[in-house]
Amino acid sequence: MKTSIKAIFVLLLIFISSQSNLLAQSRWDYGLSGGFNLSQLNVEVVTGDPLAGNFGNRFSYNAGLFGEYAFNSKMFLHIGFNIDQRGFTYKESDQNNSVDLTVKAPYLEFPFLFRYSFLTKEKFALYGMAGPSFAFLIGGKIKGERTVNGTVGDINEKVTDTYNSSDIGIKIG
Repeated sequence: MKTSIKAIFVLLLIFISSQSNLLAQSRWDYGLSGGFNLSQLNVEVVTGDPLAGNFGNRFSYNAGLFGEYAFNSKMFLHIGFNIDQRGFTYKESDQNNSVDLTVKAPYLEFPFLFRYSFLTKEKFALYGMAGPSFAFLIGGKIKGERTVNGTVGDINEKVTDTYNSSDIGIKIG
């Protein structure tokens, strides 16, 4: 799956690069985007039973390509194609029983954002963005250890067997 995602990314980059003359004469702009994620999950009840463990933060990344259409000098439509790493850690311990796991869930994300520029100077711009985002789970793993009555066992499961395969959200920034 990772190879096919890389191939799609490279093909999109080649396509966008080949269109530079066309894009330079239009209202379209394009580029690379990237950043860091700090994921935190807060859950009090799962399947009716209170959780005794602690959910931890997971630091990860996102990277992608974007296209931006200028309606005028202040309003833009920002369309993205991103790989977004999501997930969390979970630890629980009770006498001879414990769970220690990490969930890594990569998503393909497609944000459609409206951007408004409040202030634009030669080397400075102040703007806000907001809009819907659609994401699709493309793999991932749940890895860790579970101890039951002193017996240790490995946890190695696919995220796609446990979690939703799509996500819809609102981005504001």
